[in-house]
Amino acid sequence: MDFLAQVSTEWPEWTFSAYLMKDIMREFLSQRHLLDGIAKSEGLRGFYYDWENGYEKYLGCKKSVDNEKTEEYGKIKFHVLNLGKIGNKNASSEWNYDLNNLDESIAKRKDKFKNKEEKLIASENKEKYLRILLNSDEKGEIEPNIEEGDIQIAIPGGIIGYHAFYVIVENIIRNSAKHSYTKMKELLKEWAELKLYLNSSMKNKDKECKNREKFDKAKEILNIKNEEECKKKIEKLKGKYKSEGNNKLRKDLSEKEQILKRTFGKEFYKMQDLEIMIEFTDDPLKPDEMWLFRIYDNVSKINGKRLPGKGQKRFRAFPEGTPEGEVSPEKDLVAYMNWCLRHSVIKETGELDKRHWGMAEMKIAAGYLQGREIQDIGAEGDKITGSLENQNADKEDFIIRAVESPIGTLGFEFKVRKPREVGIVCYKEGR
Repeated sequence: MDFLAQVSTEWPEWTFSAYLMKDIMREFLSQRHLLDGIAKSEGLRGFYYDWENGYEKYLGCKKSVDNEKTEEYGKIKFHVLNLGKIGNKNASSEWNYDLNNLDESIAKRKDKFKNKEEKLIASENKEKYLRILLNSDEKGEIEPNIEEGDIQIAIPGGIIGYHAFYVIVENIIRNSAKHSYTKMKELLKEWAELKLYLNSSMKNKDKECKNREKFDKAKEILNIKNEEECKKKIEKLKGKYKSEGNNKLRKDLSEKEQILKRTFGKEFYKMQDLEIMIEFTDDPLKPDEMWLFRIYDNVSKINGKRLPGKGQKRFRAFPEGTPEGEVSPEKDLVAYMNWCLRHSVIKETGELDKRHWGMAEMKIAAGYLQGREIQDIGAEGDKITGSLENQNADKEDFIIRAVESPIGTLGFEFKVRKPREVGIVCYKEGR
């Protein structure tokens, strides 16, 4: 409530220096009720974060009562990478990437920074790397580097201002869960139906179903408890698929499987998680004044749906004057999100533009973190996202923009101020 009051009235001109991991993220990840409830209706709960205790503690409190089956949820996991300058080492070259050479997953993205040259001394049976500030996995094999890798950022209004950063993160979680994670769950259900139907039509079922775990998991996904229910389900599927032919269905099954593998890995048929990657580097335009952040997920797949021609860039936008009826996320998700961001919050009539509230919230929060004037945040077009010539963010300023991430999913880039600290040196003793 304090943040809402502050952001809707007079914005503070002073800033508070806070650590990203030790202060801002730690406070956010300790909000168990928020992380458990923000996407519960989409089948997601928060991952357990406690840097002093293991993941087993969380599993212990989630056990069922009276031998009832525990409700299964995917987990919301966070990863943080520092791609800026640490000492005399710089990884800014990894910030820019080629869309023709994307990483397969968040796991593959992190693997790039597990190198011998940047390996640090870790606790027993763990590994620790310079640029991996947070790595979320059940085994806890990667120790967070919040000593050497953590950074300070300038937050307007002190602790209350942390919520501007949280607004951006929470909107990304909600959008990813509602629009992408649920689509992947539906795709998984379609895969399970095809797996069940095609296996039932084979003469040698055991030979066709080489991976029994996949077939059994397909039944579990479809909530089939016994063979009688399995037969009934197959009869229903015959009416749905019989006219299409098995060869076509096998091709369809293979395509769905490839999409799911690219999103969740080889064991895509198990309960899957929503993963959020937070990366940052020194702002290419103002490296001494700003940090440049990029946040993306593992499920909002672009799948090659890009505008033609100059659209083959990670930052894209529909051409000026494109009729609203021709603007859609199906044509280009990145360009569509930038179209939403490039609208002014206020219409020419003075009324609020009530479209795309989430994008408006993110734009206002990013502007707040950057100490922008109200009229700057209320502007349109290139003043919000920058121009298409500014692919590497080194030519002009911007507030926030949508991009295609290093793993081919939807991401957002925005800037946050660096603190300006003053040191006082006394040359005379006693003073």
